[in-house]
Amino acid sequence: MKKKQSWFENESFWAQYAPILFHPQCWAEAPGIAEEILHIIGAPAELRDSGPEEPSAPAPRILDAGCGPGRISLELAVRGAQVTGVDLIRPFLNAALESAQDENVEIELIQADLRKFVRPETFDAAVCLYTSFGYCDTIEEDMQILKNIAVSLKEGAGLFLK
Repeated sequence: MKKKQSWFENESFWAQYAPILFHPQCWAEAPGIAEEILHIIGAPAELRDSGPEEPSAPAPRILDAGCGPGRISLELAVRGAQVTGVDLIRPFLNAALESAQDENVEIELIQADLRKFVRPETFDAAVCLYTSFGYCDTIEEDMQILKNIAVSLKEGAGLFLK
């Protein structure tokens, strides 16, 4: 028996509302958000300020949980972070890939359900911003996402959740 699809797994819903959710002001805010994230996690100044120019430390690995069309993922990658973007919606991931190719940066993009995605002790930070959390049918499912993110973070790493 096939599992009932949750409303947030419906690609046509997201296609219809994407222009409202990802309006130009949201895109304009992304560079500043990426810079603040890198500053807070202590990324090398050369990443925060001007992009990847011979960083003095390894580039931070950042999980963008519910990355959508890649607004934040792209800006982090442009600054030299190693970004993994995870989302359920294939057209959003396709848009993120196209943007990354336009900017000539690499982003690992994975179509997955955050209730199941986990990479133990991999990331220096995780972001789950704006409309990316709280959609599940139960609190237990939402908690599973948070648990998976926590397991995916290295010791001492943090989650930016808004």
